[in-house]
Amino acid sequence: MKKILFSLIAVLGLFSACSNDDIEVQSTNLTTIKVNTQEVFDQFRITESVKKNYLAKNYSLGVYTFIYDNNGKLVASDSVYTKTFTPVNHEIRLPYGTYTAISLQMLVNEENQKLADEWIIVGKGDMNTLEVQRKKGYNILYYEALGSSSTSITISENNSSPELTNKAIGTMLQLAVLNLDKSGTEYNAFIFATKERAQGRFLSPKKSGAERYNLENYNEANYWYPRALYYQMPSLPEEAYASIYLLEEGDFTFSFAPRTATEENGYISYSTWTTYNGSNDKFSSIDGQVLYPGCYYLGKKDPRYTSDVFTTKEARQTWINEVEKKYQGTPDTPESSASAVPYIKWGANASSIKTHLESNGYTYTNGVITDDNKNWLDTYTNAQKDNVYGYYFETDKTNLKQIGVIYENLSSETILSALESAGFTNLGYDEDLGGYLGYSNDSMYLLTEVSGNRFILLLPYSSNAMHRSPAKWLLPNAQQRLEMFNSLKK
Repeated sequence: MKKILFSLIAVLGLFSACSNDDIEVQSTNLTTIKVNTQEVFDQFRITESVKKNYLAKNYSLGVYTFIYDNNGKLVASDSVYTKTFTPVNHEIRLPYGTYTAISLQMLVNEENQKLADEWIIVGKGDMNTLEVQRKKGYNILYYEALGSSSTSITISENNSSPELTNKAIGTMLQLAVLNLDKSGTEYNAFIFATKERAQGRFLSPKKSGAERYNLENYNEANYWYPRALYYQMPSLPEEAYASIYLLEEGDFTFSFAPRTATEENGYISYSTWTTYNGSNDKFSSIDGQVLYPGCYYLGKKDPRYTSDVFTTKEARQTWINEVEKKYQGTPDTPESSASAVPYIKWGANASSIKTHLESNGYTYTNGVITDDNKNWLDTYTNAQKDNVYGYYFETDKTNLKQIGVIYENLSSETILSALESAGFTNLGYDEDLGGYLGYSNDSMYLLTEVSGNRFILLLPYSSNAMHRSPAKWLLPNAQQRLEMFNSLKK
């Protein structure tokens, strides 16, 4: 009995020798994290549209918040769904310490068990792998735009409630495509594509620049990533518009392309999307920016186009007005009385010019090196074989620099009127040059009569070059101009 008593006293003494500091008690605190959501839609200028067309119907706004410790490991997460843009609250209990909170928001379909239509969230367990990815195809519509934010939070006995304001990520494009071909009987389509496209976007605040994107790994030189598709049966309207969301910001090379398609057994089959007719245009964007690309096809049967990207809708409309003035009345076939206006595409190569002219009824007649091996000259005649069109390129047959036309059967009034309809301004007759001068936004012309009802039209590469050095672009007298263009008909 004494042995048992002494053993019990020894054990009690052992416990009494331990201090409170040797026992770790992990304190926690219930923290409310507030997330503001409306600014994402305000930045993209779609707040009222999303309210009316989606939140008022079968969509909700899903807000997902992830909490990571100092080692980047996920320690807590929460999701809240709302039908309004009022702030949402996440209530999370965490041990005292410092954490990183990352919020992500997206519109979700209530009928699909709260899963986003377009997006999936992967890699949640580690902050460096947290990523939002595209789930479906390439055509991400405006209402599927994303917002995100991050902040450092400290959980302590006296901590205050942290607050995040989600910002728009990616770029919103409001496309306008005009002068489309309405004559087809098959499905017709236009496609907006870029050379770059991300499969996903990492949300860690420690990532920046290109490392934020999970880029699709295609390296083919001529590969294009479709980003928007518009099609209609039996044919496209005169113009079409689309609101498209890009997950990325940064520098883009883009292109438009018209396409036709066929339908069999309910399946629509499109022609290849890897060859595009048009220049490779570029634009740059920043997160939360709305841009306004404009595309204007040069003729209803011409697959080439002119395009640009603008920061305001008003700037794009001004550009459209100028383009329409320039190309309004430009014929699809050269038999029109407006055939006095040559086809103009400064900087184009000889092959693309040839494709266009021959597809519109012009006949290729000759190609030679001229001007002391400084230029390549291709010549064409119209359907009536009475006008000659000369196109000057670099000797490697690139970069259209100058155009010359010989008219055999048109009056100066007809030619000048056609030029004015195409957007040129007539400056009147110049005695020193012996002809009529006129200009447009990107070129200046000289129309000279060399014999009875026989005229020569010269179009320089640019009006700036014309003003800087007229002698470089215009031969000094009508006789030399006549001799030069007589050589075109040999």
